[in-house]
Amino acid sequence: MPEPIDAPAALLDGLGAEPKAVLAAFDYIVVFENEAQVRALTPDCAKLPELDNRGVVVTAPGDDAGCEVVGDRVILTGDAVDYLQGTIKV
Repeated sequence: MPEPIDAPAALLDGLGAEPKAVLAAFDYIVVFENEAQVRALTPDCAKLPELDNRGVVVTAPGDDAGCEVVGDRVILTGDAVDYLQGTIKV
């Protein structure tokens, strides 16, 4: 179960933005106020491997009516870094 934590410096440096909340379990779950903040992120993927958790999930409520979440995920696999962005509508 994810627990609220103080954001590690490497996470804040890697994302380049101050989130509303950070939770930790296997991944860091980073919550921003709105979709625009998530879409504006330009993560420094070279800093994120310093983190001790498996990965980073970034999310915020969507701007459209209904149940929508926008999220980003940085996947670290050895020396390769993939940055994915997507929207889930339910």
